[in-house]
Amino acid sequence: MLNITIVPLVLCYLVVCIILMCLCRFYWTRRKLYVASYNYDGPLAFPIIGNALSFIGHNDKILMKLYHIVESYQPIPMRFWLGPVLALVFSSPDHAEKILSSSKFAHKHDLYKFLQIFIGNGLISGSGSNHKLHRRIIQPMVNLNFVLVHLDIVHKHINECISSLNDFVGKGTFNILEHVHKCFRDIIKELIFGVEAKSQLDGENKFDQVIVEFYDIIFSRLMKVHLQIDFIFNMTSLKKKQTKYRDLIRNLVRQFIKEAQEKKKLKLNGSSFNPIINQMNEFLEENPGFFDEDTFIDHILTLYLAAEDTITVISAFLLLCLGMNLEYQVMVSKLL
Repeated sequence: MLNITIVPLVLCYLVVCIILMCLCRFYWTRRKLYVASYNYDGPLAFPIIGNALSFIGHNDKILMKLYHIVESYQPIPMRFWLGPVLALVFSSPDHAEKILSSSKFAHKHDLYKFLQIFIGNGLISGSGSNHKLHRRIIQPMVNLNFVLVHLDIVHKHINECISSLNDFVGKGTFNILEHVHKCFRDIIKELIFGVEAKSQLDGENKFDQVIVEFYDIIFSRLMKVHLQIDFIFNMTSLKKKQTKYRDLIRNLVRQFIKEAQEKKKLKLNGSSFNPIINQMNEFLEENPGFFDEDTFIDHILTLYLAAEDTITVISAFLLLCLGMNLEYQVMVSKLL
């Protein structure tokens, strides 16, 4: 008769063996990926968790840690591991251009599922033939001519930003990003959604606050390996926030679409002002059923997020450089 005290040990032994067999199978099926990773330099990574220890802490600090890691390997491509996920970082614009323009990258990695929770299969997070078709339709709507036609809107909000910055003249350093962000929120919101925004005058509205929370949740899931596991994430408070903010942000965009449709019926926008949301509505009127309302929300929300965040960072960095180099301020003023 088997000694009862041995049973737990046997069970533990079996469990350990099963776990080891699963790990061996997991690593064996991914052996080509690990071999390929040796072609790239990067920080020391540990089994299973990868470089997760480098990304412990608050999101603001994680971003600076990531910056210092990438900076130490520039300009060559580098790799790091987000748990079992291999991430390659290309800091050279030439490398990025070749990758983004390649037709071989039509399908997105599984990590994009964290974005898809909020923005569905939009122009950034979508994949496949439908994504390529939708991109060909929407991209021509957002071109240089569109911006040039609506320069009066851009000037209006930039003048408000300049007025607010005058209050800081001669008062030492301040965070330029906050003011530039409000300015471009208003610009992009009006050009894409067709709504007159006043973040610079009235402060953040509900839409702006939800967008900030959206960024925080996505960044947390991308950089913290344990939050990538749905079972663990669903037990955290972030899961409730994610559901709440996802519904809020999509309902707000749905409201923007309805307002744009009503304005067009009442002809409130005027003939010269044709925001992106109107152009997409016009396309759907000419091509009914091309995509449904949820896909409409995916695309229009993606356009806003991609434009607002990118232009804000570029403009804030430019102003910072001008502030640090007075001689370039003189050159710019002469050009203008």
